[in-house]
Amino acid sequence: MSGDAGAHWAPGWIAAPDAGEGDCASVDVTARSGLGTAAVHNQLVSVPHPSFFRRRAGYEPTFWEDPVAFNDFDVEVDLPTTINWLGPAHHGLVYLRGGSRIPYFDRISLALVFADDFETGDTSAWTGPHQGCSRGYWRNHPGSWQPTGYAPDQTVESVFVEAAAYPGLGSATLLQALDFGGGSDLSGAARLLLREAVAAVLNAAHPDVNYPRTEAEVIGTVDAALATADIGTLLSLSGGLRADNNSRDCPL
Repeated sequence: MSGDAGAHWAPGWIAAPDAGEGDCASVDVTARSGLGTAAVHNQLVSVPHPSFFRRRAGYEPTFWEDPVAFNDFDVEVDLPTTINWLGPAHHGLVYLRGGSRIPYFDRISLALVFADDFETGDTSAWTGPHQGCSRGYWRNHPGSWQPTGYAPDQTVESVFVEAAAYPGLGSATLLQALDFGGGSDLSGAARLLLREAVAAVLNAAHPDVNYPRTEAEVIGTVDAALATADIGTLLSLSGGLRADNNSRDCPL
């Protein structure tokens, strides 16, 4: 780093992984308007991979303050995570979410207090609105399934493994699940969830749909809900997926 427009350079290290931890990646550094330097880096530790913020006073080699992890979601470690000084007392941090590569934004103050400027921290307000297609669309347009990697005659339990615990539901095809009816018992709640879950996973997997959830997120949350065998849990997730599927523009 240089604190005098390149007249002098000071080498040093920002972070050294502990024994057994993964490598660091995607390092970015910014000056803090005379207050010193701040940096971000990702680390290949576990999923979700953490992104760390560090700072130090001045521009000469010295110790960095303890790192603070700031990412809410898994980070794409092979692509840049960036930092900029926003002034007078804040940094702006941007990282790409793993898998979907949607950019997420955070602000951090000198007091190390984070504040998302956008809903859930994503930058959809900059890059365009989220999208989704209804279960009715997917039921009536099987030709649109091909880019997702899923097939209409594929079984529900081949995607949502916990559906196998619900008689008659796991063995149904994905196309049949889109037409599931509901009910007031546990099986009815599972049917309501799975019909929205199939639409959600198709939305998330389609390369031309900017869906707010990743494919892995849809599958993971649906399986976790099914495993609880709790009607309230199933209905709550069903309602959330239905909102994502129906209240957004379908680009297909």
